[in-house]
Amino acid sequence: MGLVWDAVWEGRQMLCVDQRGRSAFTLIELLVVIAIIAILAAILFPVFARARENARKASCQSNLKQLAMGLLQYAQDYDERFPYANRSVPTDTSLPGGTWFAGTAFWQQLVHPYFNNLEVFTCPSGARAYASGPFRGHYGCNELIMPRHSSLTPPLSQSQLVAPASTFLCFDCGAYFLHPSNASSPSGSFWYMPGSGDILGLDSNQQVNGYMIDGNCRQDFQSGRHFLGVNIAYADGHVKWLKTEQVIQEARKPAPNQYGAWNPSNE
Repeated sequence: MGLVWDAVWEGRQMLCVDQRGRSAFTLIELLVVIAIIAILAAILFPVFARARENARKASCQSNLKQLAMGLLQYAQDYDERFPYANRSVPTDTSLPGGTWFAGTAFWQQLVHPYFNNLEVFTCPSGARAYASGPFRGHYGCNELIMPRHSSLTPPLSQSQLVAPASTFLCFDCGAYFLHPSNASSPSGSFWYMPGSGDILGLDSNQQVNGYMIDGNCRQDFQSGRHFLGVNIAYADGHVKWLKTEQVIQEARKPAPNQYGAWNPSNE
């Protein structure tokens, strides 16, 4: 009987040892698992980052679509004339999104009644550190169509646009409005197209003409927003993504088609 119990006990010990052996991981196996996880993370993290930026890009395009349609509806209500890029108002005026700059209403605020959505004022990938408002580091308009209120030239009418479907109206930008010459040669602390720094070979801390870039806009100026490109709303209301380099090339075109797609007089 004792021999039987000894055999049973020995068998149970062997079974336990076998189970423990099969359930444990060796150091090599753990290192292999860790290596596989690291490889998968290295592959998937950029994919996830690109997916997030694609979502921001789509949101930005939606914003510009609403802004462009607001501008077109505004023009319809004001004898087909676009608004100024900015306009003086009494300092106590209540403005959509609040006061961005004392005594000034910007074109985004002027067309707000046509879409009633404050979210469209800011690009999800833009410079978002400004407490004073998104007139810097988000969306700008084409100065050749919508000049500042201090300009001697009034805003254009829709009938003055020769080819609306191929003319820039509003876009990702460092300032609330932009002249094509500022796209090809940035000047001032925020007069630029996103990504101009890398494309034009400019120092990350300084633009041409000796102007320092504001820290909030530095990365936006240097490397851009949406995969080395920007979203652009055209004067017929459609929105398209273009490489920043292509936008700058349009601004550099000489006469007779000076400024390319920036110029509302071009076909």
